[in-house]
Amino acid sequence: MVRPIRRLALLASAALLAAQPGCAPKQRIPLDVGPGPVLVFIDGELVPETPEAVELRADRDHKVFVKREGYTPQLVVLETSERDGRDRLLPARVDVRLERRLGNREVQVDVAEGPAE
Repeated sequence: MVRPIRRLALLASAALLAAQPGCAPKQRIPLDVGPGPVLVFIDGELVPETPEAVELRADRDHKVFVKREGYTPQLVVLETSERDGRDRLLPARVDVRLERRLGNREVQVDVAEGPAE
C-alpha cells in the first residue's frame, strides 16, 4: 500500500514531468515552399536551412512565414485541433508558392506571438 504522502509526491512528480515542454506530442509537418531560395520563419524564428519537414509541438498553434526578395510573402497558421483524443496540427502540411510582387509595394506581415511580458 502506498502511503498518502508518497502517493502525493508521485502524483506531483508525474504532473511536473507531463508539464515539461519536451513531453508535448509532436507532429511532422512536410514543407514544400518555393520558388527558392526562400527564407522560412517558424514562430518568428528563422530556420537556417529550408528543411523538407519540421517537427512541431501539436498542442499549440504555430506560424510559418515564407519570404523571398521581390516576391509577396505568405503566412500559414497551423492550428491545433483535437482528433481521436490527440492534438493534431492543421493543415498537416505547408505548401507555399510565392508570386512575384508587382510594382514597388512593400508588404508587411506581423508574425509576433503576442505582447512581450
